[in-house]
Amino acid sequence: FGVAGHSLSARAVSYLQGEEPRIKSIVDWDNLSSQLYGDQGSPSGGGAAGSTISGQPAAQNRAITPLVPAMGQASDYRPTSDLSSPDPEVKKTAYSYWRAAQQPSMQLVFKNADHLYWVQRSSDEPLGTSQRLQLLAWYTRAWFDLQLSRDSRALKRLMANYPAGIPMQYSLSGTYHSAAYLPQFNIDCGDLMNQCDALTDDNDASRGGSGAIDFWAAALLLISVLGLRLTASARAKTTAI
Repeated sequence: FGVAGHSLSARAVSYLQGEEPRIKSIVDWDNLSSQLYGDQGSPSGGGAAGSTISGQPAAQNRAITPLVPAMGQASDYRPTSDLSSPDPEVKKTAYSYWRAAQQPSMQLVFKNADHLYWVQRSSDEPLGTSQRLQLLAWYTRAWFDLQLSRDSRALKRLMANYPAGIPMQYSLSGTYHSAAYLPQFNIDCGDLMNQCDALTDDNDASRGGSGAIDFWAAALLLISVLGLRLTASARAKTTAI
């Protein structure tokens, strides 16, 4: 099965994929991590801040072992480790770690996104709440379809110019790089906005109608709750160690 989680739960998911053999793919909402307490691509920037948020001693932090395909989804707010001049590669810290381990991985950094981008809320954000949730569901569903269902058609959705019917320049950050490493398809692109050829210009957002999007929005909520439970499990295991 696949597992997704947000924030601290995302870190727990990153860790648990190396501990639970039934997990075959993960999606981390802000963000995939190469360290138990977060790294430079995490909103906290990892280090002491990450340890404080985790509620664990810094000495217990350790590297994560990438064992399954992983997607990181990130906000384009500057992490606390990079407040002065933004490094366009910093959000790809864990992605690069997964890539070095030759595990399929993808990093998406969403434009005008803060840490609560994955939460249902009312706002006057440039990309409306409904569109935003459809965009997140589009990428999350496509990743699990590709990695769990082995549906190669999902690759076109992951690499589309119009994800969920939204032009890529309005979907992805222009400050931080998004990237894709899918060696089984000979894809190794460090900057989705500028260096990769889209596989399709299909701007059909529904891929089966609005009901499918509504279903996946509900599914993502359930997965997020599971992620919170996994966080507690990871903490207990860390404390025992």
